[in-house]
Amino acid sequence: MVFLLVLLVASTMLVFIRSGRSTLADASFSFSTAGDYGQTNNTTATLRAIGHLASSGAIAFNLALGDLNYDYPTVSAQQWSSYVTSLLPSNFPFEITAGEHDTGDIGQLAVDLPNYMGGLSGTYAQEYYFDYPSGTPLARFIFVSPGVLTQYKYNKGGADYNWVSNTIDAARAAGIRWIIVGIHKYCLAINSQGCTAPALMNLLISKKVDLILHGQKHGYEASDQLALNNTTCTSLPTTAGSYNAGCVVDRSGNFTKGNGTVILITGTGGKSLSSIDTTDPQTGYFRAWMGGNIDPTWGVSQFTVSAGQLTEHFDATAGGTFTDSFTITDHSFTPTPTSSTTVSPSASVKPTTLGQDNFQRPNQTYWGTASDGQTWGANANSLQAFSINNNLGHVAAGSNTAYNATLGPIATDAQVEITGTLSSFTGTNLGAALRFTDSKNWYRAYIDGSNLVIQKRVNGTNTKLASIGFPATAGTSYTLLFKVVGTTLSASAWDSNAGSQPASWMVTATDSTFSSGNCGLSVSLTTGVTADIALFQAISQ
Repeated sequence: MVFLLVLLVASTMLVFIRSGRSTLADASFSFSTAGDYGQTNNTTATLRAIGHLASSGAIAFNLALGDLNYDYPTVSAQQWSSYVTSLLPSNFPFEITAGEHDTGDIGQLAVDLPNYMGGLSGTYAQEYYFDYPSGTPLARFIFVSPGVLTQYKYNKGGADYNWVSNTIDAARAAGIRWIIVGIHKYCLAINSQGCTAPALMNLLISKKVDLILHGQKHGYEASDQLALNNTTCTSLPTTAGSYNAGCVVDRSGNFTKGNGTVILITGTGGKSLSSIDTTDPQTGYFRAWMGGNIDPTWGVSQFTVSAGQLTEHFDATAGGTFTDSFTITDHSFTPTPTSSTTVSPSASVKPTTLGQDNFQRPNQTYWGTASDGQTWGANANSLQAFSINNNLGHVAAGSNTAYNATLGPIATDAQVEITGTLSSFTGTNLGAALRFTDSKNWYRAYIDGSNLVIQKRVNGTNTKLASIGFPATAGTSYTLLFKVVGTTLSASAWDSNAGSQPASWMVTATDSTFSSGNCGLSVSLTTGVTADIALFQAISQ
């Protein structure tokens, strides 16, 4: 299964230190979100993508926005939770909230998929909030259950309504910069059947929370920035088919913090996608959408949050090629240096994404343009051995030779991850390349059916720097992770379907021959052997 992974961080547990100083602007973290999972092949692709993001440090947690186990009681909460956790790193925060299909087993789901975020207040999976990072919070995440769990009422002035209002106010009084609210059941959507809790929705928009996250609607809908005012939009119309242009303050996708609220529906966790009626007047509230009749694509919304900006992009995990992104920027924010301080370990450093490709595009000769918009280099766009075939980067050997492909700018310290298969491991290998200068000069980590090897090539001469036993079989998908920082080279490999990333590097070496170069991949093939690449991703370190 092919999926898009955008690696934004090297580790969610890094402490940020730069020349003994750090700033609020340096702190950032990333997370993903989706709702409406079930247990389908598309669900597996989505969960596996989340697992890769988590293992690589690209996200700190995932928000599962309800409608989790569609098959209860035939499939028990324990069975569904075991299915989920088998595809994720141990103890990864897969934070849940209740959906309509979860009312019978939400208590057990909360036990089997427990909260791993510190400082949670309220009842986990039902009505609760947490701040992140826990030490120096940038964001407060609030979760509520209108129209799902009958014990929670959000009528104006009621206890639950007031709890939400007070929780927002307390966050702002504490200087927490971003307010993000998670609600399974939407209020405003294309083809809406009406709103369960209009008073709550108007409360959130009147307080200009930055972001409201929904599931329930099986598709993707990203709203304009919405706000109330005293004349043209005193309250948001919530009846089906209603629309008031006076409630829209910005349609650009490059929003300004404090001007209003963005609503995002990501009901793309795995269940079948619903069609979208583009004649619905409520499309006027939305900037982008996707559904079962419009490039049907499963995936996750991934966010990066810093003091001055919140960014979102939709990452495909199965199906089509839909993508979307938006930003909310605090133009008033001015970072203030703080001497000799560090960001909480639960925050993470955001290095540069150098290159990424999920190969989900029409069949073609050559690899062309990657999913990140960059053009593949080296042999990938010059040798007809390279093609896109059934959403895979395909390499078909016409002779016994090595094939190289590079993506992104020259880098010094970087990490590459590839996922792929070989049709044969007889005299062949599958590898990731770093500090690649040309076909005669590079570092490489590869698997050859028997070993995981770190190698350098200098002026066309290969030297093995380190190796460890790693049996591999033809037709099996393997993930290979290769990192070079300074003079230290590290590599790991695992079965993409049955294994998980090792807790520590499997093999390391030290060498100072190359100081910089491109990131890429390199496969050595014999005549008739093929390689299929499902994922390429590179980040700076």
